Amino acid sequence: MPRNQRLTAATDLRLDTLSLAQKGRVLTATFADPPNHFLSVRLVKDMDRLPRAVDSDASVGAVILTGTDEKFVSHSEPEQVSLFFEMSTPPMPSRLAQWSIKLNNAGMRVPGMQKLTEKRGGDWGTGIVYSAVLKRTIMRMNRSGVVYIAAINGAALGGGLELALAGHASSLPARCTVRVGTSKTIPGSRSKGSSRSL
Repeated sequence: MPRNQRLTAATDLRLDTLSLAQKGRVLTATFADPPNHFLSVRLVKDMDRLPRAVDSDASVGAVILTGTDEKFVSHSEPEQVSLFFEMSTPPMPSRLAQWSIKLNNAGMRVPGMQKLTEKRGGDWGTGIVYSAVLKRTIMRMNRSGVVYIAAINGAALGGGLELALAGHASSLPARCTVRVGTSKTIPGSRSKGSSRSL
């Protein structure tokens, strides 16, 4: 189905990294991007399309986000992250950086800007699109009238944990050990993240 065709139900959505199944008013979105279930640009784009479709489908009252193969969603793709940290950035005061991020987020709302930034912006452009779309998706999930529940069935690291916490509720299986963690680093620093088994 073409991306611009009007959907009649959220389950009509064709996504590269998610499989959808609906039972009653509950839509289950299963992350299906083996083997590592990275929080890739492809997954972020699919997650951006999901809440828009769900919000326009009155038959959906709740969305369960879950993974496969004992993995929820892992961290961002290592190759993409390493490219970001290898790029040199001009020194910039933090106040200017804050405004730059706001400007980037606003720019991504201009029709055609996302594709142009990704196509012409190289690795920086892909990173800008990735972060803006992920933020927009999380905000859309938070503001939705539909309840989002993260059924964490395995590793939820970095962006995967952020995605799990973006919903209205998170749950863990009673007899399951999962690894969750996040790292917040600044390019050029040696700060460390943390993880924990639950």
